[in-house]
Amino acid sequence: MLRRTRLGTVTLEADSLSGPDERLRRYAELAVRVGANVQAGQEVVVLCQVEADPQAAYLGEVALVDGESAVKKTGLVFQNTLFDENATCHIAYGGGLPMAVDGTDGLTSDELIATGVNVSPVHTDFMIGGAEVNVDGLDREGRATPILRDDVWVLQR
Repeated sequence: MLRRTRLGTVTLEADSLSGPDERLRRYAELAVRVGANVQAGQEVVVLCQVEADPQAAYLGEVALVDGESAVKKTGLVFQNTLFDENATCHIAYGGGLPMAVDGTDGLTSDELIATGVNVSPVHTDFMIGGAEVNVDGLDREGRATPILRDDVWVLQR
């Protein structure tokens, strides 16, 4: 059974946003809720992207990265998502990664979506990992299996 995940919302106080554009106040709802640490005063303009495409609000990527990442070990923040996302666990809304799913070569957009790969020109990553993040997998009965604890892989093969 294919299950789709659409982003939920977290509401920020409207006066916590800065800037002259009144649209920012309307976009005070963060369209991602996966344990992100959203604080008052953060400027969040996610709905602009999510509203740009019908598929943008769907989950596109989940990446599990432990504390042994070579990028993390540098201790640097590169200010470039293509590097920084490899330092910790991250998720993305919008377009998925068809190359990560067997049998998707040559499929149309509709066929990719039917296979479970989201198709959207939007792809925005959020880094959500670290020692304070525990990751569990759930089986069909809802039983949890630990995968990451304290930034260490604990899933046994």
